[in-house]
Amino acid sequence: MSDTAFGALLRRLRKEASLSQVELAGRARISVQAIGALERGDRRQPYPRTLRALMGALQASEADRMALLAAAALPVPEINGDGDEALLAAPPRLAQLPPGTADFTGRSDELAWIADVIGRVDQAASVAPPLCAISGAAGSGKSALALHAAHVWRHRFPDVQLYAGLRGQDAEPRAPGSVLVGFLRALGVPDESLPQQVEDQATLYRSLLEGRAALVVLDNAFDEGQVQPLLPGSPNCAVLVTSRRPLTALAGADLLELGDMAVEDAVTLLARIAGSRRVAAQLEQAEEIVRLCGQLPLAVRIAGALLRGRPHWPLAKLVRRLADERIRLDELRVGDLDVRASFSLSYRALGSEDARVFRMLALVPGSSFSLDLVAAMVQADQHAAENALDRLCGAQLVRAVDAGRYSLHDLVRLFSREHLAAEESAQTRHEALQRALIWCVDFARIAAQLLRQPVGGEARAAGPHRGATETVRMAVDHFEAEWSNLAQAAMRAAEIGRWDVVRDLGDALQTFFAIRQHWSEEERIMRLGQRAARELADRRAQSRFCSYLAALYHQQGRWQEAASHYEEGLAIARSLDDAPGEARALQGLGGVHRRRGELDRARQCQESSLAIFRALDDREGEGRALNGLGLVLSSQGRLMEAAECYERSLTLLSQAGDRHGALHPLSNLADDLCYSGRLEEAAVRFEQHLAMCDELRDLECAVWSRSGLARVRLRQGRLTDALGESELLLAASGRLTDRGAMARALEIVGETLRACGRYEEAAAHLEQELSIRRAYGDRQFECWTLNRLAEVRCDQGLWARATALFEESLAIARELRAQREEEAILRMLSDLNRRQGASQQPA
Repeated sequence: MSDTAFGALLRRLRKEASLSQVELAGRARISVQAIGALERGDRRQPYPRTLRALMGALQASEADRMALLAAAALPVPEINGDGDEALLAAPPRLAQLPPGTADFTGRSDELAWIADVIGRVDQAASVAPPLCAISGAAGSGKSALALHAAHVWRHRFPDVQLYAGLRGQDAEPRAPGSVLVGFLRALGVPDESLPQQVEDQATLYRSLLEGRAALVVLDNAFDEGQVQPLLPGSPNCAVLVTSRRPLTALAGADLLELGDMAVEDAVTLLARIAGSRRVAAQLEQAEEIVRLCGQLPLAVRIAGALLRGRPHWPLAKLVRRLADERIRLDELRVGDLDVRASFSLSYRALGSEDARVFRMLALVPGSSFSLDLVAAMVQADQHAAENALDRLCGAQLVRAVDAGRYSLHDLVRLFSREHLAAEESAQTRHEALQRALIWCVDFARIAAQLLRQPVGGEARAAGPHRGATETVRMAVDHFEAEWSNLAQAAMRAAEIGRWDVVRDLGDALQTFFAIRQHWSEEERIMRLGQRAARELADRRAQSRFCSYLAALYHQQGRWQEAASHYEEGLAIARSLDDAPGEARALQGLGGVHRRRGELDRARQCQESSLAIFRALDDREGEGRALNGLGLVLSSQGRLMEAAECYERSLTLLSQAGDRHGALHPLSNLADDLCYSGRLEEAAVRFEQHLAMCDELRDLECAVWSRSGLARVRLRQGRLTDALGESELLLAASGRLTDRGAMARALEIVGETLRACGRYEEAAAHLEQELSIRRAYGDRQFECWTLNRLAEVRCDQGLWARATALFEESLAIARELRAQREEEAILRMLSDLNRRQGASQQPA
């Protein structure tokens, strides 16, 4: 209680009665000096007789009398045998907080947020108590967090600490009046003095807390209406409220939505319950348990309790049991802790239509989903579907990821699946899944179409989104958000034998996978597409999927597998008289031959592919074949002819709307301009390339333009700029999945560091590049990297190591029959011998 709490209350009541200190003193028959001392806080407590006189002079209401007694730290009056009020000794301070959780773990950011809110208590500008409203899904640890914070901060509230469980998820949550009666009794109000109306109870409650340092914890609220009457009015107080629903309409509340625990914190919690040594010795299994629990605190706590009760179990045994999705919710139950029961409280409170939508969400193929997909699946318009999802978010059964996008917690998904199986017929489930799959196919086709619009304008959608105008960047973003769903949809379609859906999704996803490296998923989908083509006896599709897989293996440097699939696709195309399929396979096969150093065979394949595309008047195919031919010519040292191929390829691919395809001749042209010494032209081309990469959000391809710009700046002697570009490359390299792009980044960083005289750092980066080139089996690039590394060793005066590297490179050049490269290496070896001899001459 503040030292001046009684004085402040007395002053307020006196002014409300329109009395001066002199008038009040006259009525109460006490001195003006005594009233002044009480109001100023010079006297902290009045004598009981003085207080009785003041109450009478003020004609105080029952609520005001109780507030004055509380502020004076005096008990409520009792009636003695003569009918006189006897004022007893001051009551003990109230401390109703339940015990905190001894093994409370993590939530440091959330505790800091609560501390910041509570820190506003009794600030000069405050007119209301700080109010923290913590919401979160069942089992997220809301109550544990609120109680832990209350115990941490209880020293700030020495007068009163009130707690009430509001039972918000029960069939009948506690009425505010019931809670207020409990609080008033705890504050010393006898039953015969309790007001009957909730409004009067709330008024008395606020009066009794006026000026007192009070902390109120309201756990598991149903809604704002249940909480509002329980809020004190004094800024000396603070309130912590927990609820599953965000209490957005609670005026003045600071809202905190609680998510899952961080993995590290969840493992720590598991260790505190199950035993730290045990968990430390089986850390990998502990992390898997936490993952299978979805990092939900309640589930992790149950898993820890299960392990503590079974000290003979290895953690791997619980992993195996939780890994079975059919029984995972059965396993996550111990004592009165039950994940399924916790979810059931929220589910039972849903309306029938919202419950149906929730059940249908179990059919969503991927981890997150869009509003459009849900609307199609449940056969509702967007407005109705959005309202249902918003209500499910309010019930903490669904999470809003972004505007128009949602997700389910893994354990909630299993709960939804159980109710789907129990409450919906097989026919209803089948039809809803079919609608979801058809939506995925339509979406994938539209997104692929948007990515293939003529360069330089906006793209107009067709199909379900007809009339919508999108930029290419927006189309990439849509694909990025939905691709996981589309991949999962392909697998679900395969499970039910919808091979046409599998084939169509594979075709559409290939457009996206061309600009985003998701290699393991891409291989899985393309293999499914290959099977779908066989199941459908669609030989043309078989040829396409052979080429898709071959292109993937080509990217990964798996040359033998790439060549085998290209050859299989080529054979199928020729057997069908499928000229476009034959040309595509020849073009890809030519690329493999070039990377193997088989330049004559590579040129033959590219020229044959080019001839077929020209005969078909396929300008996009012609553009791709010209780019492939340009690469072969460049490898043979015929840079002028290569540049002509690149220029023509760039024009054709841009006109055809093949944005990603156009990146390749553009970067290849820029590279050749740089090597030819036409540095300003090269810089312009690299800048164009970087802008296109940014439009497509293609990080891997952007490495080529940034490394090219770094090389241009290096050759221009602008070392600071080159080093800056190199640092950007290094920062991006950790996010790369394309090892070829990573090798390119390491190459230019090594060259730049060498130019700056940082030889050991340069050598380290080039050694990393060399290991990637060797893993790829890319002999030509391996040759070039060996040369760069040898030059660094020359700079260091490490002649023997440099000689060995040049000789290894020379052997590769001769193996590849790369005459230009062989001559260059021989010149470098000659120069090395000259420098070595000069260094051994006496000074």
